Amino acid sequence: MGLFLILTVTACGGSPNAVDANSEPASLDPKTEVSETASADAANGAEGAVATNSAEVTLTLAGDGVRATNAQTGETQDVAFESDIALAQTAVAAALEESAEMGTNAECGAGPMTFATYPNGFTLNAMQDQFVGWSVRDEMGSAELTTAEGIRVGKTLAELEKAYQVEVFESSLGTEFNAEDQLFGLLSSNQPDAVITYLWAGIGCNFR
Repeated sequence: MGLFLILTVTACGGSPNAVDANSEPASLDPKTEVSETASADAANGAEGAVATNSAEVTLTLAGDGVRATNAQTGETQDVAFESDIALAQTAVAAALEESAEMGTNAECGAGPMTFATYPNGFTLNAMQDQFVGWSVRDEMGSAELTTAEGIRVGKTLAELEKAYQVEVFESSLGTEFNAEDQLFGLLSSNQPDAVITYLWAGIGCNFR
């Protein structure tokens, strides 16, 4: 399950104010407990959600949350970190057509966390019923999840550097990057043609 440690703590609608260069995907953490699969529309009653036909709604990733856009009406909904997790789940459910697998981990460094992971590799992270982070791992369909600048899993380091100021460094996980304290991830190498294999933002869970 693609989950992550504290990479950056972001205030609702604000910019990240802390970065842990030792952060990593918690998908490598064997302690995460998986519970029952939840319906993708479990949170349909949340207020302020973009309405609705899943085929009409697209999801855009951001360093401070996600944005859902109705392709027919142009209506958008920004769901920032620290929003109610039900609101984030509703926005994601409007864009993705498959249900999420739910998991929990009580031993995360930031505190107990809950995760909703979709078959396309996208994961929502929650603490105390608040949306605190997201991650994308390389799965079928993950290429459809992009930032407004077009950055996604599978893009190259060269393309990432055209969109952001990027720090690349080696860790126990391999080659990691920090893009302006907004986006974080793993690369296949430190060469310009290296591709992004993992992408995340916000608070996650990890054990090195």
